[in-house]
Amino acid sequence: MKTMMSVLGLSLGLLFSACNHSGVEQQQQLQLQAQQHTIDSMKMAVAQQHMLDSMAKANEAAVAKAKASAAASKRVTTHRSSSRSYARNSVNRYTGYTQQPVQNIPVQSSQQQRPKGWSAKAKGALIGAGVGAATGAVVNKRNRAAGAVIGGLLGAGAGTGVGAIIDKKNGR
Repeated sequence: MKTMMSVLGLSLGLLFSACNHSGVEQQQQLQLQAQQHTIDSMKMAVAQQHMLDSMAKANEAAVAKAKASAAASKRVTTHRSSSRSYARNSVNRYTGYTQQPVQNIPVQSSQQQRPKGWSAKAKGALIGAGVGAATGAVVNKRNRAAGAVIGGLLGAGAGTGVGAIIDKKNGR
């Protein structure tokens, strides 16, 4: 009987240790999967940033090319006058022909330059909504959510108005 109990106890001990060992393995497996997921997401973020950087460089190159072509088209070329210009002009007066300077007309580029960043109107709306929501939640103590919504709407409206005035002054 003692041997049977000891064998049973030993087998139960091995069974529990085997179950516990598989639980540890599962935890380690889950940790490895979580680490691999983190590494994969970091790789994706790096790839996205690389793509955005290359697009920004291409955009900068296109802008530089457009500026160079615009600067080249603004140059004015004139014919050189010679010492015989008086005689030529006197002859041309009778024939009706006068020499005019040649000017290059600037060519409109297909890309229009847009201001970068947020407009003052958008910034004002965002800031006004945030400040208004915070103020509304503080003022309306009975129903803070309703106060935040109403305050946010009023603040966004006021911020939009102020931002529009600033945009108008800046010519945007």
